[in-house]
Amino acid sequence: MTEYSTDETFLIEVGSEYVTASEPYVIKAMPVTFASKLNGIKKLVVGKGIVEIAENSFARCVSLREVELPDSLEIIGNAAFAHCSNLVKIAISHGVKKIGADAFKCCFRLTNVCIPGSALTIGANAFEDCINLRCISLLDGVEVIGQEAFKGCTNLSDFAIPDSITEIKKGAFEHCKCLENLAIPNGVTEISENAFYGCTGLKSIVIPESVSKICSYAFQGCVNLPAIVIPQSVTTISAEAFKDCKSLSHIEIPDGVTEISLGVFEGCAGLTSFEIPNGVTKIGMAAFYGCTALASITIPESVCEIWALAFTQCRSLTSITLPSHVVKIGEHAFEYCTALDSIIIPEGITCINEGTFKNCTALKAVVLPETLETIALKAFKACEALLSITIPKGVRRLKNSAFERCKSLAHVMLPQNTKCDRNVFKDCPNLHNIVRY
Repeated sequence: MTEYSTDETFLIEVGSEYVTASEPYVIKAMPVTFASKLNGIKKLVVGKGIVEIAENSFARCVSLREVELPDSLEIIGNAAFAHCSNLVKIAISHGVKKIGADAFKCCFRLTNVCIPGSALTIGANAFEDCINLRCISLLDGVEVIGQEAFKGCTNLSDFAIPDSITEIKKGAFEHCKCLENLAIPNGVTEISENAFYGCTGLKSIVIPESVSKICSYAFQGCVNLPAIVIPQSVTTISAEAFKDCKSLSHIEIPDGVTEISLGVFEGCAGLTSFEIPNGVTKIGMAAFYGCTALASITIPESVCEIWALAFTQCRSLTSITLPSHVVKIGEHAFEYCTALDSIIIPEGITCINEGTFKNCTALKAVVLPETLETIALKAFKACEALLSITIPKGVRRLKNSAFERCKSLAHVMLPQNTKCDRNVFKDCPNLHNIVRY
C-alpha cells in the first residue's frame, strides 16, 4: 500500500507519488494545493523507511491534529508543519537529527513536545508563536537552539536547558512570558542578542563561568527579575542588556568589564545602589537613564568618559563623586537628577554640555574647574536651588539660557572677558549681584 486516506487519517508510505522513488526516501516538497487535499484530515501517518520530510510539505494543513512519525525519520524540513494551527500531538522520532527552520511555526494548539538528543540543532523559528506550548522536554544531546526558536511561546513554563547545549542563538526565548527559572549550562560562551528579551515572568537565571559575553537586549524587559549573578568570566555586557528590568535591585559587575554600555541599565527602577568596578573607562549613553531609585553610585578613577543621558532621571541620587580623570560629560547626563544637591566638576573638563544639569532642582552648590571654556545651552536651566556660581576665568562663553530659571540664584562671579548669549540669566528673580572680575 502506498497511500490511503479515510475521513480522518492520511497515510504516506514508500512508493507514494509524494515520496522519492529511490533511497533515501524523502517526502517531496508539496505544491501549494496539497493543503487542500488534506482538508478535513485530522491524523497524518508517515510510513516506515521515510528519512526526510521536505520543506513546506504539510504547511497550512489547518485541520491536522495529530502526526505519527517513523523511527527512520532523520530530517524535518523547513516549515514542514508551519501554520498547522490545530496540530495538538506530534511525537518527534528519536532518530531525528535536524529540525528545520520554521518547522512548527504557528502551531497554535501544540501544548507539549519532546525533542530527542539526536537532533543536534533546533532550527531558527522552529516553534515560534506556538502560543499554547507549555512543556518542552529537550533531551541531552541537543547542542544548538536556533535563532528565535521558541520566540513568542508565551505559555512555555516547563523547560530545562540540557547540559549538552553550547549555543543559544539570538532571540531564542524572546517573549516567553511564563518562564520563571532557568540555568544556562556550562559550555555556553555567550548570552546572545535578545535571548530572553521580554521574559516578563523570569525570576531567576544561573549564568555559568563559561560565559564571556552578554549581548545586546539579552534580558531587556525581564520586569520580575530581582537579582542576577554575573560570573567573573564575563568581560562584555552590551547595549541595553538589562534595560527595563524594573525589579532588579542587586547586580555586581565583574572586574574584567571595561565599559558600561549604552542603555545597559536604563529603566531599572528598582536599582538602589551600584558599584562600577575599577577598570571601566566609559559610562555609555543612557546607561542608568530612569533608574529612579538609584541613591548611590561608586565611580572608579579609571572612568574618563560619561556619555549623554547617562544618569538622566536618577531622581534619588543625592550626591556623586566624579573621578579626577573624567574629561567628558555628555549632554543631559544628569538632567532631572532632582535630589542632587552638590557637584564638583573635575579639572580637565572644558565644556559643560547642553542640558547637563538641567532641572536638577535641589542643586545648591557647583564647583567648576579652571580648565572650563564653555557652558552650553541650558546647562543649568531650572536649577532652582542654586544660590551662587563662580565662573572660571578661562570660560569664554555662556550660551543661551545657561542659567535660565535658577530662581534662587543671588550671586554670580563672572570674568571680564566672558561673553554671554541671550537669556543666560532669564527668570532669575533673586539675581541682583553680578560681579565682573
